[in-house]
Amino acid sequence: ANDGNKKAAAQLWAETDPAALDAVETSTASAETPTKSNGLVLLLNALGRFADSVSVQTEGISALVALVTDDDPRTRGDQSSSAARENREVATSDAGFPFFGAVVERALATAEESKQAQVKLREQTLLLLREISRRHDRVEALGFGAKLL
Repeated sequence: ANDGNKKAAAQLWAETDPAALDAVETSTASAETPTKSNGLVLLLNALGRFADSVSVQTEGISALVALVTDDDPRTRGDQSSSAARENREVATSDAGFPFFGAVVERALATAEESKQAQVKLREQTLLLLREISRRHDRVEALGFGAKLL
C-alpha cells in the first residue's frame, strides 16, 4: 500500500470518538488507548472482539502489518515522516504498545490452540512482532513480559 492509503486508513475519523476508544478490548486493561491513529484503534477493537476467530485474527493482523510496514519505495529511506512510520510510532508508544503486545500474544496463543496449522497467522504475527519490537526496551517487555521467549 502506498503512503497516502496508509495515512487515510489509519485516520478513519476526523476527531477521536471517546466511545470507540473505550470499546477497545485487550488483556491489558490498565493501559491508555492510543488516540493518535484511529484506524489502528478500530483494528485493535475488532481483534479484541473476535479473539477466538482465526480468520479475523489473521486478516486483522495482516492489516496492522500493512499499516506499520514502510514498503512504499517513494518514502523508504527518506528522512521525512511517512504514514507507516507514524503508525509504528503509535504502536511502539507507551500508550499503544500494551495493546499491540496483547494482539501478538493472543494471536500466537490462538495459533497454538488451533487444531490446524495456522501458517499465515503465525507469519503475519511474526511480521507485526518485528515492526513493534524496534525499540530495545520493547524487546524485553515482549520477551519476558509476554513470555514469548
